[in-house]
Amino acid sequence: MANPGKTELSILESSRNVFYNVETQPKIASYLSELGYDTTKMAEGKPFLDAAIALYDANRMETNEARAAYASFNEQLSVLKKKYALIRKKAKVVFHKEPLLMGRLMLNGKLPAVYVNYMSTVNVFIKEVKGDAQVQDMLARLKVSLNDVEELENELKAVELARFNYLREDGESQNATEQKDKAFANLENWMSDFYRVAKIALEDEPQLLEALGLTVKR
Repeated sequence: MANPGKTELSILESSRNVFYNVETQPKIASYLSELGYDTTKMAEGKPFLDAAIALYDANRMETNEARAAYASFNEQLSVLKKKYALIRKKAKVVFHKEPLLMGRLMLNGKLPAVYVNYMSTVNVFIKEVKGDAQVQDMLARLKVSLNDVEELENELKAVELARFNYLREDGESQNATEQKDKAFANLENWMSDFYRVAKIALEDEPQLLEALGLTVKR
């Protein structure tokens, strides 16, 4: 925003107030018209207000959708992590004397904290287990079935889908924010020029200046 001291809602409200009062108070309109801010000039500024209102609402909607998508992604990821943590714990017990299998199944060390690396680790585990009947038989000893691994795979896909959805919504939110910021910059630029002229036009009418939201020193 061009005026960081004011919130976007207060900018919209003060701008609405200006257009309303100029339109409904003939005395204000008359003084302003003498300095060029007649009906035609005011009509030039109204689209800036309308655009700012529309894009503010659109940005708020997109932001809410992005937040909801992120919450859904986080929830899906938590489900996957909980399910995989138990299976991994059992697998490490089963294969602790099998270093080659420990390596193949990505069971050595701690789980990666980075999302992409974590997902890759889980994906490798799933593919290795699904492709080796002997590994499946060994896991069955601790009640880890092929069905459990396939369910884990479904959870993995659900997380990936939720993340793709979040990234799309986040991109749309960022774009909406950029568009909204441009609209507010245009509105504030127009209003700034208006206020400069209004202060001159209504210099001897402090009560009318106050009606436009301008503070008058007494």
